Amino acid sequence: MESKMGHAATERNFLEEYFASAFEEVSVLGGTFKAIRIEYKSMYFKTMKQIAKSTYWYSPEVKAIIKRVEENGRERRDIQLISYKLK
Repeated sequence: MESKMGHAATERNFLEEYFASAFEEVSVLGGTFKAIRIEYKSMYFKTMKQIAKSTYWYSPEVKAIIKRVEENGRERRDIQLISYKLK
């Protein structure tokens, strides 16, 4: 999927890719679940230089993303499910 994003008077072209890469067991503070690992990367379209990368784990049991790891070259953020309650 190609996205065009504008910022002020400039236009930047990005290539964004998402794909499911595995179905695996994931442990987070809220428990251990089977989850689909979804990988994302964003690159400048012209140079194909990667500018961001994220990995998400979606649990069909919880019906939500239970873990997310984001990297942008400068920092890394790990976010995870602490608890949940289905209604």
